[in-house]
Amino acid sequence: MKEYAEILYPEKEKQAEYLKNEADKLREQGEIGEAIMIYRKIAEEYRNTERGGESSFIIANIIEQQEDEQDAVKGTIEEYEKLIRDYPKTKYSEEVHFKLVKKYQKLGKTDEGIRILENFIKNYPESKKKEQALFLLGLLYRETKNSENMKKVWNEYLKNYPEGTYTSIINSFLKGGEEK
Repeated sequence: MKEYAEILYPEKEKQAEYLKNEADKLREQGEIGEAIMIYRKIAEEYRNTERGGESSFIIANIIEQQEDEQDAVKGTIEEYEKLIRDYPKTKYSEEVHFKLVKKYQKLGKTDEGIRILENFIKNYPESKKKEQALFLLGLLYRETKNSENMKKVWNEYLKNYPEGTYTSIINSFLKGGEEK
């Protein structure tokens, strides 16, 4: 992309502006990682241009937004954990377990998601959502490459729900295939 900018524009400022516009488009499309790579290239290779400093500022703002989002997720997790701990029998408790799993996944904390689902299965053995919990727990074990626990959980699923929603997917995974 830089080479293309150099061909189009002989002036450094115009090259940097072209690259920034491309990075802006990627950012708007949700391609944050690629956008940051281009902003960094601008900041490094066009230091003496206005776009160089602007790109560095944009990178810092993107990172700050991600920090704020992570702080918000952590706050939500704290409240959900408190709800489960303080009000385990409320009508919201079951749903909150699944929301917690998603929040932990968002933070890359798969082991915490596993802990939440194991807790759910143990504390709500008659829940209508147990089928979903077993499936998700198996997926999380698969994600962490814990095939022994994945097989154990999914075999329990197949025993309890032989005609269940996720039966064909689980059978495919257990046979070494991918989701169909």
